[in-house]
Amino acid sequence: MTNLEPSELSEREREILRLVATGASNKEIGQRLFISSNTVKVHLRNIFIKIGAASRTEAAMYAVRIGLAAADDRPALHEEDETPALSITTSQAIPDPGAAARPAPGLSTRQLMFSAGLILMLLVVIILGAWLARRGGLWGATPASATTTPAEQWKALPNMPTARRGLAAVGYGNHIYAVGGETSTGISGVMECYEPAANNWSTLSAKPLPVADASAAVIGGQIYVPGGRTTSGQATERMEIYDPAQDAWTEGPALPRPISAYALAAYEGQLFLFGGWDGQTYLDTLYIYNPDQQAWIEDAPMPTRRAFASAVVSENLIYVVGGTADGQQALATNEVYQPNQPEAPWSQAAPLPVGRYGMGSANIAGVMHVFGGQGKDPALAGLAYDAQQGRWGQIETPLQQSLASPGVATLGPRLYVLGGADAEGLSSLAWVYQAVYIITLPIVR
Repeated sequence: MTNLEPSELSEREREILRLVATGASNKEIGQRLFISSNTVKVHLRNIFIKIGAASRTEAAMYAVRIGLAAADDRPALHEEDETPALSITTSQAIPDPGAAARPAPGLSTRQLMFSAGLILMLLVVIILGAWLARRGGLWGATPASATTTPAEQWKALPNMPTARRGLAAVGYGNHIYAVGGETSTGISGVMECYEPAANNWSTLSAKPLPVADASAAVIGGQIYVPGGRTTSGQATERMEIYDPAQDAWTEGPALPRPISAYALAAYEGQLFLFGGWDGQTYLDTLYIYNPDQQAWIEDAPMPTRRAFASAVVSENLIYVVGGTADGQQALATNEVYQPNQPEAPWSQAAPLPVGRYGMGSANIAGVMHVFGGQGKDPALAGLAYDAQQGRWGQIETPLQQSLASPGVATLGPRLYVLGGADAEGLSSLAWVYQAVYIITLPIVR
């Protein structure tokens, strides 16, 4: 293995290497970072070449040695996840058209039979899915055809220590982090962490600059919280970065202007910040931050200026939904941004059934989930959006009233809804949600 300095790896490579050391598969890494499994493989090959590793196990050992991961936290790696380093020096690997048809070396007869069974099951699901799609689709199908029944699973968690709204929430490293927000005593920098394994909350180092109406995203093992509304009531351009390993905050490159109530998404190792409020006007701007270049750049603006919208990454696209352009009227807008598309990067998608702003949203298994918010209806239902069908479906929640400005974050297949406010005041409630979509086939007589 080479003596490569950690600084010679890019931020994205360091992030992937850390996840490899936790035992995450390529698929899990892709879901965590919103990139495809093929992209993960390309990064891993580059990493292996740089550090001179021949397997994921060696790469994980290297990550432990340079401090990207702790040895005690590293689970055993599975051989099926191994990605061998390529003995080539070119920047692109040439795909092998016959690789998929060949069994992996060393597989037993039982393993081959198990793999064949999985493939057969997948083919059955695909055929059934195609048949159901022709009969009206899997989302909101009529009674005469197949339907999908969401088996909602809600569980109440221990309350957050601090009741608040407008907080930034993000999931990372088997923990949920709740940052800042507006409390009963004003805007706070409180930082609280929920650990699902222990089912309890702990308090970490507070954010140096207290803010509300901000969002958080993870890049390279760091939690970024740009902008927000400060105790003075004004928006700030300051961005602060939290290191979970050190429980410490640092200040990053400032936003091009003060912004609060924006929509934020992390994609391909970059931050995408849409719209917001600068203290004077509602914005249509799009700012992109690249940690490697330590700089913000401005890209094609949104078709609709707005604040308190929500941004979700799904299938290499970023959906920006809802929001308000005047602080009163709730928008149903659903606009889609395609990164790395210089010509016409924006398009329209199916609007929300009812306009809302100040909601929380996240992607689970390729489905966009939206919870809470404000609008004409005081009890806004939870929503799920199937991008392939271009349809919205409703999700029942245990809440009698819609929460305004809750924090929403995901860990794997679970979605966490934290805090917010309703007619009775600020909330410290915490919920975890997991949806399992059950396909109900029609009876053929």
